[in-house]
Amino acid sequence: MMLASQPNRSGFGRRWVAVGVGLVLAAGAMVPLATPAAAEEDGVPVATGPRPTRVLAASGTDLVISDVDVTAGTGRTLISHDNGLTTEAVEDVPTRPADVVARGAAAWREGNTVRLLNLATGDAGQVTLTGTLSGVSTTHAVVDASGFRLVDLGTLEEAPLSLDNALRPPSNAIYPGESWVVGDDALLRLIRYTSSRNGAYSRYLDVDPVPVAGGIGAAPFRISGWVPYLGLTRVLVNAVSTPAIEYVVHSGSSVSYCTRLLTDARTLPKASCRKLLSTSSSVTTAAVGAARYGEVIGLSVKRKPLLFQAGKVVKVRTPAGATVNEFTGVGDPARPLVRSGNDLAASTYAVDTAGVLSLLYADLTGPKPPSGLDLSATRLTGLDGRERAQGWYRPVDGAGVGDETLLAGATRALRTSAGRMVADTASGLRFYDRDALTGTAKAVSSLQDVSGPYTWVKKGSASTVLLPGGTSVGTRVAAIFGSRVVEFNASRTGGTLRDLVTGVSFNLPPVAEDYAYGAAMLFGDFLVLASTAGEAQLVEAWQVTPDHLGDLIGSAQSAWPVAMGDGVVVLFNSNTGYYHPWPLTDDFNAAQDGSQPILDAAADVAPAVDGDATLVYSTGTRLLTVDLTSYHDVALVADTEARVLGSVAPARFEVNATWTLDLDLTKAVDAGKVEILDGTGAVVRTIATPASTDGSLRAISWDAMTDLAEVAPDGMYTWRYVADSADGTGAVTTVAGDATPTGTVTLFTTPVKAGTQKVAGTLRVGATVSASGTWTPPLLTMGYRWFRSGVPIDGATAARYTIVPDDLGKTLAVEVAGTSRRGSIVTVMSTNSARVAAGRFAIPTPKLTGTAAVGQSLVLVRGDWSPEPAYAYEWYRGTTRITGLDPLATSYELTAADKGRKIRVKVVGSAPGYTTASAYTAYSATVVA
Repeated sequence: MMLASQPNRSGFGRRWVAVGVGLVLAAGAMVPLATPAAAEEDGVPVATGPRPTRVLAASGTDLVISDVDVTAGTGRTLISHDNGLTTEAVEDVPTRPADVVARGAAAWREGNTVRLLNLATGDAGQVTLTGTLSGVSTTHAVVDASGFRLVDLGTLEEAPLSLDNALRPPSNAIYPGESWVVGDDALLRLIRYTSSRNGAYSRYLDVDPVPVAGGIGAAPFRISGWVPYLGLTRVLVNAVSTPAIEYVVHSGSSVSYCTRLLTDARTLPKASCRKLLSTSSSVTTAAVGAARYGEVIGLSVKRKPLLFQAGKVVKVRTPAGATVNEFTGVGDPARPLVRSGNDLAASTYAVDTAGVLSLLYADLTGPKPPSGLDLSATRLTGLDGRERAQGWYRPVDGAGVGDETLLAGATRALRTSAGRMVADTASGLRFYDRDALTGTAKAVSSLQDVSGPYTWVKKGSASTVLLPGGTSVGTRVAAIFGSRVVEFNASRTGGTLRDLVTGVSFNLPPVAEDYAYGAAMLFGDFLVLASTAGEAQLVEAWQVTPDHLGDLIGSAQSAWPVAMGDGVVVLFNSNTGYYHPWPLTDDFNAAQDGSQPILDAAADVAPAVDGDATLVYSTGTRLLTVDLTSYHDVALVADTEARVLGSVAPARFEVNATWTLDLDLTKAVDAGKVEILDGTGAVVRTIATPASTDGSLRAISWDAMTDLAEVAPDGMYTWRYVADSADGTGAVTTVAGDATPTGTVTLFTTPVKAGTQKVAGTLRVGATVSASGTWTPPLLTMGYRWFRSGVPIDGATAARYTIVPDDLGKTLAVEVAGTSRRGSIVTVMSTNSARVAAGRFAIPTPKLTGTAAVGQSLVLVRGDWSPEPAYAYEWYRGTTRITGLDPLATSYELTAADKGRKIRVKVVGSAPGYTTASAYTAYSATVVA
């Protein structure tokens, strides 16, 4: 029996060189299903973990198993002859499920080539045919070359095929798709009709039986509904094995299994159908799938696996909590195979006739390559498939990439700039500064980029920039570089570049005719604009100045920008299929020095570039760094000086407070200074700033004092940051590169005012009370003096006061003085408190230890009271106090008078200013002789 041809879903191994059916694959010794250690090489290895592992083809216990990620170029394909218990590596095998498995062989089709693999011997080969390959089995193929022909894959002999006129297309499903089923008894030409282009579910399937021997076969017929599986089988008719067409159809709310005999008659007998189950009438909701696995048909309904065997439907008993439950293994395995688990890790099981799973092997463990990278001066961030979406960051320096630190929870996107990092999580954005969580933001659809204190996000249909204060600017933002923002117009035929701080704005160049802008990148004095017209791609690089668009530097065709740094862009070149650096000095030329492809970069994740001279990329198994000052002996960077991406500081502050300034820069800077200038331009205060390797400076502080140790007058001041780039490229400038970074701050003074002051806390000996009351402005220098019933208490000059025994029965008050930096003082006396009550002890529960027997001693374990009192002890026989004992005795020797009685102790504590208190132990056991 044969399976319907399946669509080509992915590529094949990169090194397939076979040209004949008899090619034998090299194979190593059989080994357990495990992952070999990575070879020593440059860079650092990516994380490892379980990788989705699927069976590509199955015949009996012979399996082809693969965890290959074609896009990333990682993973392995293995062959096993014992249901995955042991395996051997197999090279040059397609990395997607086979189109058909029969007679112990698997066949794949790619273009006009048929790939073949003998699952028992490992022999492999390929046959390239002339014409369009329309259907395949392990022995024959149907090709279309000015008419359909049947080709014997062993002898390459051909025979023409005759077709009936196709049925009239249905009026409400006009998008046809053709495939063939190639079998021993017949050929079936299939035409599926969907109601939308590239629709996932067809509404009608036309079947045209074509005799293998040629000529016109039975008349075509139409099946209404979604047909997830159709193949050829044989059934017994009057004890005679008869060829038949079998299929599963979802029509209305019913899923049915049907057979239709293949006879010599022009009109085939009516299909015999059996309802298997009821489900949603929506094909999308029901998501019915089906395929034959040996003697069993596997069904999938709402992504839950079922078996149809021996005339009944059996539910597959998948593990509790499993979110992934899928059939795997095209062909005729000894038993159907199910991969079950979750999207992090799963295992492959054989399913018995009762639907019970039997474990065969777990997913292969191997590299978990990043799905996204971003790079700042000292930090690489990334995402990979661990924990569904694992975010991480690693240090980067001249020695390469360091060890990773993981972020908690699932992360959808992760971006970094200077000392900052922003993570997009299911609960919203999380903002980090120097690895510490500093804030969150909700109502954000997705994170696009971060540049200094500015964050580019999507909010619904709006593409906007979040400012440090939390407000947003813009609706069609396409790129950010610090406070400079590129924004397209609604038609994407033009736009503007503006500075959110200075307000300077100018127009982008108009897009080329018939093109529309699709992406933009901005760094330093360079602007890159990417546009499309249909399949055509155009990338242009422009010079930009602080206030206008400069000259066109160059352009690139059939390429797309994916990362940008100082004077260099990384392009994905659709002609070569590789990433290429592009130094922004001329037109892009993939063959020129400095633009050679990064040959081992994984295609599914773009390289990342920092603000200096480093590029990091993934090979799929390792993370590698590239020095852009010498890529193929060419310096690619523009040597732009460090630029301030943005500053965060209060616009004004009160003289008793401290003003703080945070700066984010494109790269490392040397130690420098921030100067505070008054309205005349004179420097009144110089504040030293440290060197920074990551381009971030934090908490640069001014306390309103001048260098002469005087309080600065109220008014507007200018701050000016002066430092050099650590790499010698020059003095630090603004984001536009036109000046020394500056800003303004206003210093003001608020008159000192005091609200009502009072004594707060519990008025009891031993308790601590405090001065409580409001003051304006905050951050005054405060002084305190405490009073007992109107008399000053010696040494009590702190904001808090612990009540002593001398205070018992007295009132308390506190005098508070607030002093401004300007020298003004306000003094306020609080109201008198209520009278102080006696203190209370904190008392632990005492207990007795020892043996309750005459002649033995019982010992008191008192515990420590707080505060420590004077102790006394009373011993009791039952409820009667034992006389004649030392009141300080903590042990007692039992006498004959105690026989048959129980003993306990009363602990009494007393101290000046405190209420005398007591505590009893529990009774001992009854005293015995």
